[in-house]
Amino acid sequence: MSDSSTQNRNQAITNTALNYIYGWYEADVNRMAQALHPQLAKRMVFTEAETEKSQLRDLTAEQMLQYTREGGAQDVPEDQRDIKVTILDALHQTAAVKIESVKFTDYLHLIKWQGDWVIINVVWENK
Repeated sequence: MSDSSTQNRNQAITNTALNYIYGWYEADVNRMAQALHPQLAKRMVFTEAETEKSQLRDLTAEQMLQYTREGGAQDVPEDQRDIKVTILDALHQTAAVKIESVKFTDYLHLIKWQGDWVIINVVWENK
């Protein structure tokens, strides 16, 4: 892959990650929708304090869009979000990205789907 192709790919991947995180923080459902594959699987581990049993909490693309419509995390001022996107690895049609922000750390799996980079999996946790 040429340097310009790699730069273009990495910029497209970064843009998708930014659509996801800014979509959430700005309650912008259009940005969020651009970032997500319809079959998104978003998960976090939740451990009950009393039993110390771990459980998975799952979210779908539709749920993410609904929660975004309901306000996302727009209560956090832009200058306090501390958003950082790191591409961990990228190939021709798959990528792994880490997003850090003031409230969350998300690990994203992206795929190139019908010409666009979209998020297919997310594992995340609260800070």
